[in-house]
Amino acid sequence: MKLNTDNNNRILIRNGTVWDGNALYKSDILICGGIIAKISKSIDESADFCFDAENMIVSAGLTDFHTHIRGISPEHIGIDYEKISYSFGVMHLIDASAEIGDINNILKSNIDISVLARIHIFGNKADFSLTEEILEKYSDKVIGLKVYLDTTFTEVTDARPLAEICKYARKRNLFVTVHTTNSPISMLEVVNALSKGDIISHAFHGGKNNAAENDFIALNTAKAKGVLLDGAFSVGYHIDYSVFKAAVSKGFLPDIISTDITKEQEYIGKEKYGLTICMSIAEKLGMTLQEVLTAVTCNPARLIKNPNNQGYLKIGEKADIAVMKRETKNLEISYTQNNIISINNAFNCVLSVDGNKVRYIDKELCYKI
Repeated sequence: MKLNTDNNNRILIRNGTVWDGNALYKSDILICGGIIAKISKSIDESADFCFDAENMIVSAGLTDFHTHIRGISPEHIGIDYEKISYSFGVMHLIDASAEIGDINNILKSNIDISVLARIHIFGNKADFSLTEEILEKYSDKVIGLKVYLDTTFTEVTDARPLAEICKYARKRNLFVTVHTTNSPISMLEVVNALSKGDIISHAFHGGKNNAAENDFIALNTAKAKGVLLDGAFSVGYHIDYSVFKAAVSKGFLPDIISTDITKEQEYIGKEKYGLTICMSIAEKLGMTLQEVLTAVTCNPARLIKNPNNQGYLKIGEKADIAVMKRETKNLEISYTQNNIISINNAFNCVLSVDGNKVRYIDKELCYKI
């Protein structure tokens, strides 16, 4: 019998290890009319669609905070949102360099997309002209600002443009996300310019002015100030896993795990690249399962304007669910200076539920009741 994955009034997910945003526990979840009706052990009710999640993790839909989406980011890096969303359990996407495109590219999509409006720096001064256009074009889809404090992208020489940008952001009640790779100033100087709720992107890069300098004083200061850390993995381009591992061992965890994916990074070898790969790397390098899940659900979802569930699973809220299992892999990822990290146990999404719709499914793992 062909499975009905669309417009199911009642969906039952059984036997899963539920991550509700606060704790992990064994439970069933019943969805009625697209709303989570019950989270309880051994729900004995009929359903239009049933999924056995034994030995799997049932979580709120994931949020990929740092992506580059076709039609929003520049054409040479933008990737189709369908390739990076449902099949990875991702239900919320943020484009991290919005500077072109059409608001209709968001409105016509069937997934939640927000943007960070880019700010350019010319002659070591912030230029807000394009930013104003993006703020007007994308309106309430803009959740923050993005600045490349990177000498290979912008004409920046010191911290003065960042101070301008932070002042501009405060007037508009927006947070600032700072790309810190190839920065002309120290990570500590970046942190000192930022405020609570602002974000350091590529917080664990291994180049000049990286976070490990002076025994991670920048990350210690960031945590004290409430400045958030985004791993923004970028398949190893903007992250040094030895820096990441050392930071985690000292308790400086990323608040957010994201992909920084572009169309040039769709695959790692033959493996599709997405948020579950980044989760697998983070766990391999010392983060606990609960810490990893927090960094892809409730933490980044809080930054979105009016998400369905703020990254939590709650009775009475819209069903926004990802089901993942662990799979044995033999995946090797190279990064700075030709170092290699091997992933043998990886997260893999097998089911994505959006309200009463099953957006993605591994058909070998489901059955009809």
